[in-house]
Amino acid sequence: MTKKRSSKVIHILGVCGAGIVTSTMLAMRVEEVLDDEGIRCRIDEIRPTQVKSTLDIAPVDLIITSSPIPDVEEIKVPVIYGHSLLSGFGEEETIEEIRMIANKIIDDYESSRKKK
Repeated sequence: MTKKRSSKVIHILGVCGAGIVTSTMLAMRVEEVLDDEGIRCRIDEIRPTQVKSTLDIAPVDLIITSSPIPDVEEIKVPVIYGHSLLSGFGEEETIEEIRMIANKIIDDYESSRKKK
C-alpha cells in the first residue's frame, strides 16, 4: 500500500440500475485502484435517478456509472463509464482515467490549500 497522499477524501458516486450489486462491484474495484495511488475515497452507491438530487445536496468529486444517467450533459463533475471494470474489456484504459482524474482532484485540492 502506498502512503496517503493527501487529507482529501474523494467523494465518488457509484451508479448502477438498482444502486446495489453492480455499484458495489464498481466501488470495490475503484477503492482498490485509488488505494494503490495512496488516495482515500468514499463511495456512495446510488441509482441513476438519484444522481441529480445527490449532487444538489452533497459535494461530489467523481461519478462512476454502469448505467445511463438522466441529463448527464448537465453534470459538472467528471463522469466515467465503468462497464470495463466489470467486463475486463478496456479495463486498463478506465483505470488510467480514474487515476488521472483522482490525482488531478488531489493536486487541485492541495494547490488550493497552499494558496490560503
